[in-house]
Amino acid sequence: MARLQRRSHTLCMFVLTVVGVAALLAPTQAAAQAAPPSSTVCSFSDVLPGYVVTEALINVAQCAGGTGWKTEPSSDGLLVCANSPMPAHYAVTEIVANTSVCRGVKRWKIFAARNNQSICSATIFPAGYGVTAIGAGSGCEGMYRWTIQALKANLKICLGTPKPSGYSITAQNSSIQCNGADSYTIQIPEDNQLVCANTATPYGFVITETIGSSVCDTPDANRIRLPQNNMVICGYSPLADGWQGL
Repeated sequence: MARLQRRSHTLCMFVLTVVGVAALLAPTQAAAQAAPPSSTVCSFSDVLPGYVVTEALINVAQCAGGTGWKTEPSSDGLLVCANSPMPAHYAVTEIVANTSVCRGVKRWKIFAARNNQSICSATIFPAGYGVTAIGAGSGCEGMYRWTIQALKANLKICLGTPKPSGYSITAQNSSIQCNGADSYTIQIPEDNQLVCANTATPYGFVITETIGSSVCDTPDANRIRLPQNNMVICGYSPLADGWQGL
């Protein structure tokens, strides 16, 4: 067991200073990202945030080597080259095998993510969502189709699919919705919460106790706490930022 002690305030002051500088730079960066509704860029150039590549071009006079991309703002139902950068809140609902438009690369049909949407697995995954069901279906070239839901407390997520960050796992269960895989229940981390011992400790928390559990795959659960001065924690607990063991 170890006791916690808060580090000096020097580090906190430094972090606040760095954040302040970043905030001052943000408006300038945002202004530089303005762009027309669609444009042609050279293939060695960056694609602007919020834009996607919809066609691979040749014989582009202004580009060294002659190759370029047609880029457009991301929107529902747009067919996008599979090697295009993708906005974080979009998902792939169909894979188009024809590679002529993107010159050797397949195309993806994209839609803004929403609840109960069926998407192609093993492509891109939208931020802020979890997989609640797995099944077969057409349009994904043999891949499974995933049903997604916006992350929230008590959501049951299929094991083996992308894990959400910023949540704790408080139970693990068998599930008929997950194509034979188990599911796990997520919660917003809070002080004095019990989380399954075989899962990650949420950021900023420490472990003060391990007890038996009937709702986790392993027989144990960890009690997580917000750190306090002189708190006794388990030797295998992570140390929260700004704290040190005595």
